[in-house]
Amino acid sequence: FCLDHEVVTHPTPEMITNFENNLTQIHRQGGNVILSAEGLCRIVVSSGGTRLTSDLFLESIDKLRDEWDMTLVVGYRRYFEWIVSAYNSLIKVKKGLPNWLWPHLQDKSDPPEMEKMIQFRYWYKGLQNRTAWSSTHYNWAKFLVGRYHPTDWTIRRYKRRFGQDFKVKLYNMHQEGDIFANFACHAFNDAGTFCSILKKEEGKKAPRMNPTRPIEYDRLIMKAYKDGILFTPRSRERTRQITGEKLKNIEKNHELKYLCLEKEEAEQLLKLSIEYEKKVYRQYFPLPENKKSRAAYFKKLEASHRSSFNEYLLSHKFCNWDVDSILQNDIYVVDFLRSMNNYQRMHTDGK
Repeated sequence: FCLDHEVVTHPTPEMITNFENNLTQIHRQGGNVILSAEGLCRIVVSSGGTRLTSDLFLESIDKLRDEWDMTLVVGYRRYFEWIVSAYNSLIKVKKGLPNWLWPHLQDKSDPPEMEKMIQFRYWYKGLQNRTAWSSTHYNWAKFLVGRYHPTDWTIRRYKRRFGQDFKVKLYNMHQEGDIFANFACHAFNDAGTFCSILKKEEGKKAPRMNPTRPIEYDRLIMKAYKDGILFTPRSRERTRQITGEKLKNIEKNHELKYLCLEKEEAEQLLKLSIEYEKKVYRQYFPLPENKKSRAAYFKKLEASHRSSFNEYLLSHKFCNWDVDSILQNDIYVVDFLRSMNNYQRMHTDGK
């Protein structure tokens, strides 16, 4: 049962009525329902998890609990991976955001510090220090900072909203095997046949949903635009797309420089990520009862954590391109960007 995003984030009484009628009909027929939608985490963490919120969707869920046996399924992802995913989601190019149109076509220009603050190293620092939120993209992420891992925050807020007896299943995204198959087998009750098919890989491959679109090509063309190298009449979106296609192998250039977290900041991120993981495992996952066995278990878990973190370091996940260096030193890139200025204007609206 895939929910329209608006039903979760901006519900109207009519939407809620239709939603409740659909679920009531399914319940009468003896069916089961999986509710899946973006925003199920955000609406509860942003409300503080209290009953003071007038959010129609949460109130509807509370009402439907009289009929349904509900279980919240929440995914666990190591914090250092989660924070990169959150960054990519919140900084990505999107219609309606400042990075969709060229500055001269916008109603208002970007703040002077925008280029600096959309770099991961500054974005992360601002999030942790709770600073500069007015000029950067934090949205729901700012509600998930502090004592607990974001997953733990979400569970605590749901329990605070619906009661401590609200049932929760935590899905570990780091277990071996296919992510979707594991999710179906571990999160769903009575999914034996479906689980078996997935494990045997007899079904179709699950589609890749909402793939990451790096901000780097936009940062590159915007720097070229501001430096007077690029003044194409193409739209910013089309220019970004062409640049991405033409320069898709730019990261294979061993001379490419990156702007990354400082060593001390990376070490602090790793430390925080490990601390969060230990808290999550102690709270939600079964552990060896024997003290010695448990110590060995956590030692192995931390080793795996550090190994995965090092892979992120080596693949520059905590970094952005040094676009100044590219435009100063890569003649091929500069010539390509200049070549787009020869495009004949087909429209007057910058498309």
